[in-house]
Amino acid sequence: MQCYLQTKGLDVWRVIESGMRTRAPNQERQYDSMMKSILLLFLSIEIFNRVYAHDNAHDIWTNLVEIHKDYKDVHNQRYHVLMSEFNEIKQLTDENANDMFSRLNVIVNKINGLYVKKLEDGEVVRKIIHSSRQA
Repeated sequence: MQCYLQTKGLDVWRVIESGMRTRAPNQERQYDSMMKSILLLFLSIEIFNRVYAHDNAHDIWTNLVEIHKDYKDVHNQRYHVLMSEFNEIKQLTDENANDMFSRLNVIVNKINGLYVKKLEDGEVVRKIIHSSRQA
């Protein structure tokens, strides 16, 4: 998003990055309004509700950076929990191979959906081989 906002002009970007001066000229206020509008336009309703009350684009941007950092931390924690599940999965006594694969596939999709580190197909195949009961 930062790159997109910078394409609107570096003077415009400065309003987001540094904030408006106390006695900002009209041009700077216009830049701030434009950037605030653009920032709010791209947000999900959940994030919008957390930041819309800020008075200026700089405060919205600062809050968005913090929210993104929080989400990244949560994703990393969730990734480690799911990797533990992935590493510990075994075929159950009364479970056929298709059912075990289905359980494993749900975990793999959740891990890959976090975009922390993608599980490669080779890792998943090795897990299937090592986790299945020997007939």
